[in-house]
Amino acid sequence: MRRHDIAEDSPLMESILPFVPCNTTSNGEEICLIDVDGLNSSFEWMDSSVVSVTGTKYSYFAVVGFTTKSRNGKGRVLKSFPVSYVLDDEGTFSDIEVYPSTADVRSSD
Repeated sequence: MRRHDIAEDSPLMESILPFVPCNTTSNGEEICLIDVDGLNSSFEWMDSSVVSVTGTKYSYFAVVGFTTKSRNGKGRVLKSFPVSYVLDDEGTFSDIEVYPSTADVRSSD
């Protein structure tokens, strides 16, 4: 995120890492479900193609794959979603649009 100056609250990051509900205990401790369930999310793959070039700006369309696994390895969600973005000759991203994923592939061992 820092390398490409992508904000934590950007549409891209909110799609990849959506809001995780947290609860506050009676003694003020915040406990987030992602920690309780021991979830670990990771980027898996990206298939990207140039769709147009204007000067030094390249427009891309990509499909990104992302996995979230439980700590015990018994639960897993594979998610893919389409993204369009522009990348200039200095490596700066702009016009990032993330389209909602229409389906999840879930598995449990």
